[in-house]
Amino acid sequence: DGSGDRLTPRYTKAIPFYLAEALRDLGREMGTRGGFWSKLMDMVKLSDVSRRQIEKLLADINAEMFKDKTLQAIQIKLRAMLGAVMNLERATEAVVISPLAQETTELVRRSEIYLKAPGAEVHFPLTSFGMGSQSIAVLSLFRIYAETLGLTNAILGVEEPESHLHPHLQRFIFGELRGLENQVFLTTHSTFITDEAELYEIVRLKRKGAIAVARQIPRRL
Repeated sequence: DGSGDRLTPRYTKAIPFYLAEALRDLGREMGTRGGFWSKLMDMVKLSDVSRRQIEKLLADINAEMFKDKTLQAIQIKLRAMLGAVMNLERATEAVVISPLAQETTELVRRSEIYLKAPGAEVHFPLTSFGMGSQSIAVLSLFRIYAETLGLTNAILGVEEPESHLHPHLQRFIFGELRGLENQVFLTTHSTFITDEAELYEIVRLKRKGAIAVARQIPRRL
């Protein structure tokens, strides 16, 4: 519906495309409002009864933690400083430190993933693990999001799935991506991944001046 060799906005808006970038920082992914984790957490709908019970427990926990004199002192100083600078109300509730979220929606959004490594006695947040583990976690969220929403018509893009991964994990991740019902495009510099791909699935890109030239082995009928 237009001149040139590019898709016009009319069509790009109609094609659902989701990209997992090469820098797969789980902390950023979970802390971003538009990330896959936030979108998954938005699907959690607690009943009114559960919500009221949880919010009462949260209030009790916050009250118990606030028996600490240091927290009390910090809140008093913040209330004085922020109240003066920001012209807040003089009510004592104008500035409140809350160790935990005060309502369930925010509590769910702040949820984290914890792992218990072999030999460990406690669980640790996944964001404290290495970039390889975080990369796998982000790609896992990517897949869970697509499957949960039934986005079988969506196109998925993955930049360098091999980032920070050992060869056997690179092969595993590639197999997981191939198992999706979606059309998947991925870019890679890893021969461990290209070795697992079908010959006709590989497209070689080479820059030629201002453009990238694509080459692919043609299928013979």
